[in-house]
Amino acid sequence: MKNYTKVICALSKVLTGVLFSGVVASASAQVLPSEVTNFRARAAESKYLPQLEALQQQIGTAEFPHPFQLARYVNAKSGRASMDRDGIEFVNFQHRIVLKVSGIYKVAFDADLKSENQRVTQTLVGAGVPLLRLAAQTVPEGEDYDGIGLEILYDTHDSNSNYSFEGREVLSVVFSRADAVAFVNAANDEVRQEILSRTDLFVSGKPFGVALGQRNPIEPGSSEDRAMRAAPETTDSAVLVRASAALRAASKVDSPAESAAAVVTDVNEAVSHTEPVKLFSLEKSGDQVLMHVSLQNSTAFNGTSTSIYKRAAQSFDLFLGPELRDVVKGLPTEAKFDAFKFSVVNHVANGASKAETIDYICPVASTQAFLDNKITSQDLINQSTVLVNGMCCSYRAAAVACCCESTISWAPCLFDCSTVCCGA
Repeated sequence: MKNYTKVICALSKVLTGVLFSGVVASASAQVLPSEVTNFRARAAESKYLPQLEALQQQIGTAEFPHPFQLARYVNAKSGRASMDRDGIEFVNFQHRIVLKVSGIYKVAFDADLKSENQRVTQTLVGAGVPLLRLAAQTVPEGEDYDGIGLEILYDTHDSNSNYSFEGREVLSVVFSRADAVAFVNAANDEVRQEILSRTDLFVSGKPFGVALGQRNPIEPGSSEDRAMRAAPETTDSAVLVRASAALRAASKVDSPAESAAAVVTDVNEAVSHTEPVKLFSLEKSGDQVLMHVSLQNSTAFNGTSTSIYKRAAQSFDLFLGPELRDVVKGLPTEAKFDAFKFSVVNHVANGASKAETIDYICPVASTQAFLDNKITSQDLINQSTVLVNGMCCSYRAAAVACCCESTISWAPCLFDCSTVCCGA
């Protein structure tokens, strides 16, 4: 009887190990093209899938100064998202398709001994350079994508006699592919510093001017400064965030927008806009030509009961979507451009400011397909880009608001990857 029990226990352990290995293997599988929503990123994901799978294996066996583990959602602390090791995918960033490598660098810097600039430098050199080298060597250069980006989380702690602090920082950096190769092969810090001067670099979502070999950072340059120093083939555009399905869902879980008459008198001027005020012009954004159309939203919002995600979603559902056919009809037919940029000015009572601008950047083909009833409004939103006051707001926060109906988490998500509720 005892031997029989031992056999059963041993078999149970084996089966448990097999099942656990299956879970880990599933969590470590490469992102599939079907999981990528942006059509350009999806095409690149499909084309380079064998190389991405090889890159994942190479990173898994590579040696770093400290252990590095791929992770798709670096800020996720629990649930399925925290187990997702699909840390390599093509994403949309500032009108560019970027090969993003994200993960956790298992080091805890003493904030009293290492300044923020030194922590960023050590992470960039220790983890960033090997990752860039492997990515550039494994995934061939092509016109399908524009650059290579890194998203690396690391820990910090600060202990003294008065208190003990532990925190996390996320380094996000985007190189053009040429600059990624040059940064890896640079002979000295002077060359690397020059490359960084034209690179988008953020720490926990805020622009950061890293100074190699120094204790203190330099003042981060503006996007215009970086564009002036950039190579000719790089694109220059405002920080953006693609509207996700979660954004649209946010308009359904929140309370409905208030009419202009229902809002307090400090925005009475909004009542007069019963018809959209429309101005249009052509403008260039990087390598794209946009038909810029400015409109005043005839619906006003109460800032105390609406989030920016709800206002962005309902501005399309209740205003831009119904008006879109008439707006497009009024534009010059002889103009040549790549996408529409619909700038909707919202009036917000009891908000941080009385007005905000939501920009919807919609490809011409997608817009026409929507007007021809070939795709839904959700399809158009999925294929478009949305800016809120020109700032990058994590649409992952919209998913948290949608799924949890709780306070929005403002954890930065600079790259346009798949939506996840952080507690999933």
